Amino acid sequence: MSKKPTLDDLVRDERRRAPNEPDWAAMESKLFARIDEAEAAEVARPRLGGRGWAAAAGALALAASAMLFFGRRGELPVESATLGAEPSAGTLSAVDGAGQVLVGGQPVQAGRGLVPGDRVDAQGARGLFENAGKVTFAVEDQSRVRVDRSRGTVILALESGAVEAAVVPVSQGEAFAVDVPTARDRVRVAVHGTHLRVAREGDRVVVDLTEGVVSIGRPPREGSTYGTLVVAPAHIELDASRLDAGITVDHATEHVRKAASLAAPKVASAAPVHVDDHEPASPTSSPRPGVGPAPRPKTTDESPRPTPTEATSAPPPASASVAPVAAKPELKPKDAVVQAVRSCVASRVQLGQQGVRVTVSSTLHLRVGANGSVESARFDPPLDPEVQTCAAATIYATRFGDPGPVTIPIEVGR
Repeated sequence: MSKKPTLDDLVRDERRRAPNEPDWAAMESKLFARIDEAEAAEVARPRLGGRGWAAAAGALALAASAMLFFGRRGELPVESATLGAEPSAGTLSAVDGAGQVLVGGQPVQAGRGLVPGDRVDAQGARGLFENAGKVTFAVEDQSRVRVDRSRGTVILALESGAVEAAVVPVSQGEAFAVDVPTARDRVRVAVHGTHLRVAREGDRVVVDLTEGVVSIGRPPREGSTYGTLVVAPAHIELDASRLDAGITVDHATEHVRKAASLAAPKVASAAPVHVDDHEPASPTSSPRPGVGPAPRPKTTDESPRPTPTEATSAPPPASASVAPVAAKPELKPKDAVVQAVRSCVASRVQLGQQGVRVTVSSTLHLRVGANGSVESARFDPPLDPEVQTCAAATIYATRFGDPGPVTIPIEVGR
């Protein structure tokens, strides 16, 4: 009678039949030696031809295979691959002041770009950053920001102090946003194109909007920010830890902080400037080249630049070639707002295919000030951000007879 094999017998038999363990260290050494040879050959080659690119691609493929193979065995750590370098959120163009600008705790000079994760500290100076064609922003003295995103929408998290920015308008989406994170909440001030300053002291946030429109709300997981729309000029105050408590908006121009220049300061020319003895320099004389930015000359026939609200309500100039049109009866404030929202929806939202009826419904909550102007506007539920931005021009240009809250039901469909 044969003896029944034990577990130890089975394990011993399997080990005898198993192939010898490969020499992983030798394989790794040979692999990386081949990669080093390929890299050295490419450095020595003045230009990459077709064979050069093939060698480089082969080296990269071998390196990727090695990381994958050895990483699975636990021999080497597997690191996440970067598909492409992150674009710069902005490049330091100037340090304005006697202090310094630090990135990651280290002083930096002009030309340093910012990528997600960088923390910027301004100490005794103002850091001016430029993202060509998108945004120019300043990290003010005694301020700290963190770069959260640079691809698509540039997003800065304001930890302390203030940030001022001039944003190039975009037709869709949001070009720039400032987040204010707190222990209880997170508030985003998002813009399509504007000049604004966002400052925080603790959880108190103050926004001074000199141009354009901003949307203030909680950051979405993706896409544009749904929130309260505010049009310039506006001085805005809120508690970032209690966004549901609402915001305070003041449209009085005299209460809005004047926009600061975001241009890099010019350095005085080293060449001496000759001034004749009989022609002394005067404080009112034109500035010398290279000393500072020259003020824009004003002429008597130059009209002041209209604010966004004035621009939407100003009538078109009369023309002799255009036939006179009978004046339309003035709409009531609520009707004017409803008509504007419907027009914006019709031009920006596909309401349905033939034979299918789609209805867009929302309620517009307004807060009207003592002078009849709209101080804040909120759609519930929110409409498409592009629609809300489109309608904001008419909403904030409309004057109501009585102050206080105003509720306007909106329904658009076909």
